[in-house]
Amino acid sequence: MASHNTGPVSSSRSGKVAERLRKRIEDGEYYEALQTYKALYSRYRAQGREQEAVDLVYEGAATLLENSQWECGTDLALTVINFHKEKNSPITDTTLESISRLFHLYSLPPQTATGADSISMRLIDLVDINPRELFVRAALKWSSVVGDEATCKYGHPQIHQTIAKQYWKEKQYPMSGDHFLYAEDPESFADMLIEFSTQYGYPAERNFFIVRAVLQLLVLNKARTALLAYHHYITTHPHLTYISKKSPPFEGEPALNLAWFLLHSAVYLKEFTVDILEWIRRNYSAVIERDPSFPEYMDKIGVVYCGVTPEKKPEGGLEGIFDSFMSSMAPPTGPPQAVDITDPPPTKTAALDSDDVLD
Repeated sequence: MASHNTGPVSSSRSGKVAERLRKRIEDGEYYEALQTYKALYSRYRAQGREQEAVDLVYEGAATLLENSQWECGTDLALTVINFHKEKNSPITDTTLESISRLFHLYSLPPQTATGADSISMRLIDLVDINPRELFVRAALKWSSVVGDEATCKYGHPQIHQTIAKQYWKEKQYPMSGDHFLYAEDPESFADMLIEFSTQYGYPAERNFFIVRAVLQLLVLNKARTALLAYHHYITTHPHLTYISKKSPPFEGEPALNLAWFLLHSAVYLKEFTVDILEWIRRNYSAVIERDPSFPEYMDKIGVVYCGVTPEKKPEGGLEGIFDSFMSSMAPPTGPPQAVDITDPPPTKTAALDSDDVLD
C-alpha cells in the first residue's frame, strides 16, 4: 500500500485543495466541485487514507446540501453510506450523528429530482425518487445489515427517530408515523398522533389514530411500546380528559377498549390464546370493520401472539401493510357504534383486570 506524507508538503497540498473546492462552491461550480470530491476520494483510498477519504466526502456532502444542491449532495452522501457498508462499519454515536446532520441539511428539498435539474449522473436513472428519501433508504438499509438483528431489522431506531421527528416538524404526519413505528419513542409517537388528530381528525375518529398505531405496533411484536404510546395518548389528549383518570375498559369508547384488551392480553396474560383473540374480535367487530386494514392487522396479531398459522399469500408481509401508514386516515363513515358486550370472555381472560394495565 502506498505511503503518504504527513508533513508540511502534505498540509500545504491539502490547503490548496480545500481552497480550490471553496472557490468552486462560491462560484456556483457545483458539478466541478462534485467531480473534484469524487476524484480525491478515489485517490485517498488508493493511497490507504481511508478515514481522510470518507471525512472529505462527508464534508463535501454537507457543503453541497447547505447550498441546496440536493442531487450532488446526495451523490456524496450515498458515497459515505456505501463506504460504511463496504467496510462493514459498526454503528456508533459518531456515525449516527453524521447521518442525522446530513438528513437535517436537506431542509425540504424538491419532491422529485428531474432529469433536467439533476447534474449527478448516478441519479439520472432515479428521477422519480426524492433525493432525501434516497439517502434515508440507504442509511436505514446499511444500519439494518450491520446493526443488531433484534433491534435494527428495519433500520436503527435512532435513525428512525431522527427522521420521524423531522417529518413531524414539517407536518408530514403519515411519513412521521412510518418511522415512529420503529423509533422506540412511544411518548413522542403519541404526541405526534395527538397533534395530527386535533388538527386534521374529526371528533368521531380521534380514537382511531391511536388504535391504528397500537395494532401496527402489535403486529411488529412491540406490545410494551404500544402500551406506553396508548397510555400517553389517552392521558394527555386534550379531548380525552374525561377518561384520563378512569380505568379501562371505558364506557362508550369501544375503539379504545379494543386496543386495551389487545394490549392487556399481549403484555400481562401468561398465555394470549386464540379463544381470547376471537372473543375480542367478536365483541369489537363493529370497530374492526370500520377500517379495512384492521382485519388484516388482527390476523397478524393472531400469528404473532397466539400461534395461528399464517395464511400463504402471494404478496404482503409487514412491509406491505405498512407501505402507507395512516393512508386510510379518512374519517370513518358514521359515528362510532357502542358495543354491548353480552358475550362473556373465555375463562383465561379473568386476568383482564384494569388494575395494572396503565401503571
